[in-house]
Amino acid sequence: MIIALISDVHANLTALEAVLTSAQGLGAEAIWNAGDFVGYGPDPNEVVSRLRNLDALHVAGNYDRKVLRVPELMQKWMTDGLTLRHRAFIWAYQTLTEENRQWLANLPDRCRFDREGFPILLTHGSPESISEHLDTRTSFERLVELSKLTDAKLIVTGHSHKPYSRQIRNTWFINPGSVGRSDDGDPRASYAILHLSPAQVSVDLMRVPYNTSAVADRLVAQNQPLQFKEMFLRGVSLSQVLQEEAQ
Repeated sequence: MIIALISDVHANLTALEAVLTSAQGLGAEAIWNAGDFVGYGPDPNEVVSRLRNLDALHVAGNYDRKVLRVPELMQKWMTDGLTLRHRAFIWAYQTLTEENRQWLANLPDRCRFDREGFPILLTHGSPESISEHLDTRTSFERLVELSKLTDAKLIVTGHSHKPYSRQIRNTWFINPGSVGRSDDGDPRASYAILHLSPAQVSVDLMRVPYNTSAVADRLVAQNQPLQFKEMFLRGVSLSQVLQEEAQ
């Protein structure tokens, strides 16, 4: 099998379409999505609609869960003071249709299944937490601990926006990076191609250029914070943009 692994689209339809075109050209037969459909990008409703109409496996991300909690969290945010992150959550919630909100709400936090003789876990953060970052800095010891929490031999995660693949003993950990909101200084969309057979696992980490200026222009037209524009143009996190502003 050839599988496209995607995660962290973050409401960026332009990047998503570039990745889907690339994956199709490489012969992808399936799509597994590790969540975070929404957040910061200009197209939350369009991204959810596009992905829900694909024949794909999906799990929810922490941003998806937070956006769906906007009605219960709004008063606290207003009292404490709205941050730019809060504004992104609120705008995404208000933009999503009720049908798309309900579809996101019904997604699982994890999906366990078998392909080509491999038990597989698809989740956003880690086998233990939807909010745990796994990347190249995660220790060998921690990955061993996490591998013992599941019988899966191939664990696909997102959340950290850092693409990597690593085999720990008999378990593969794979993170395709972020389709829509890279924060490693490379603004190109990130995803992975997984080649899976009973005898072999191989992973190609892919970067795909897309029109970041068009995404930035839509954010400006929507009166979104200019810091969001910088994130997409430069491929950096909101924290980095805010830190640079404070210097």
